[in-house]
Amino acid sequence: MIGLKGRGVGFAALSVAAVFAGACGDKGGDTPKAETTTAAAPAPAPSATTTASATETASAAPSASASASASASTSASASASASASAAALTGITLPPVKFDATQKVTLGDKELTAQNCKLDMAAGVMKHDSFASAVRGVTVAADGKLYILDHEGKLRRFQNQAQGDACELALDKSFGKDGVLTADEKESDKFDALSLDDKGTIFLSGFGATAKTVAPDGKVSPGCTNWGRLSLQPGSSVVMLDRKVLASGVDGKCEGKDLEFASWKNPPSGTAVFGKDIAVWGTPESGGKYRVGIHSPDGKLKAMLGADDGDEHMCNVGTVRRCGLGVCVVDANCRSLKAWGTDGKFLGTTEIGKFLGVTYPWPVDLAIGKDDAYMVLTHSPEDSNDKSSYAIAYRIKGLGGDPGDMKIVAPPASSAPKPTTTTTTTTPPTTTTKPTTTTPPTTTTKPPPVKTGPILTSRPPIKRQ
Repeated sequence: MIGLKGRGVGFAALSVAAVFAGACGDKGGDTPKAETTTAAAPAPAPSATTTASATETASAAPSASASASASASTSASASASASASAAALTGITLPPVKFDATQKVTLGDKELTAQNCKLDMAAGVMKHDSFASAVRGVTVAADGKLYILDHEGKLRRFQNQAQGDACELALDKSFGKDGVLTADEKESDKFDALSLDDKGTIFLSGFGATAKTVAPDGKVSPGCTNWGRLSLQPGSSVVMLDRKVLASGVDGKCEGKDLEFASWKNPPSGTAVFGKDIAVWGTPESGGKYRVGIHSPDGKLKAMLGADDGDEHMCNVGTVRRCGLGVCVVDANCRSLKAWGTDGKFLGTTEIGKFLGVTYPWPVDLAIGKDDAYMVLTHSPEDSNDKSSYAIAYRIKGLGGDPGDMKIVAPPASSAPKPTTTTTTTTPPTTTTKPTTTTPPTTTTKPPPVKTGPILTSRPPIKRQ
């Protein structure tokens, strides 16, 4: 399960995603009515205190060298304080991000609620100097265990130990080394795609990396000799490597032929298994707007989702998931969650930041479980001196479940009717007789002189409507 960098299988590098960050907001239309709900009060983030150096306080007018020294001292103090704040995070707690109350939103006939998750910090804090790189992916197994691909491409397995609607993710110490597994020391940093099959086997892959399989007991095996991003889904026999459908599945070689997707003049920028079908996204035509296409495994189009403007407009697609509503799309650039039914009907959109109670998130991935869904994002810390981004996670109710099969709501391009220039309603009837109103009577006498023009000997011109 894979993000703008691929969430599903995307082909744009994550550094490119950062360029687009904040490029636009949601376009047009009304957003779902939101109600504020009570959220658990987060633990206050440790603040960094900048301590002036002795050099700064010793003189009212310090020399240039003293000023530079004071500036360096202040910067070093702030940096050290920010690092100490992150290092101080222990146990199961919230990352040092400012969390406001979450909101209830309605998409279609579903009410969605979200709860921020406390994370087990025993294996270290998930953070990164790059804004979009503090976390790489998430998927949830049938038994409820949550797998998160962290900032280093290592796999962490969590279990929610909280009761009710709360979310406290504790590391499963029986997995890997105290809950963290390194599938490949050399290629870990290239892993950015995470998938799961019916057996609970995890598939790690990424641009420039050869895929690895991880059994539920933590055993690692080679997956593919060809590198690329894998996509699988429980309950589906479809297996994809980038734009290839793998007829033999993950068999070590992972060979296949690139699919041609109907109605796409441009190759899609991302793909993901979508039940029995395939979700693809990108711009179907050069200079066009973003769309999500749902296709059968042979490439035939079943539905084309999105619009040039309004609520259905997408700035950039990060994640496409088969959810309880039908099709759930995470727009990473415009920070929105959109949904369509399996009949292709648009169900609504919501702004992720307001829904989750955070200011400026970067949504990375969405995992859909039997009952609940989980979203992982990155966010800047509350401490302005800390320049890292941190991984945050949410448990979302209302998105889980099986929506059924996608219906065919868009005909393939080859069967679309072609426009014609004439129809039966605009073409006048053809006649071989002369209009009786313009034919002079037959007579044996010479007709009087014609003063208004010659006698008509043919049909008058037919006036076109």
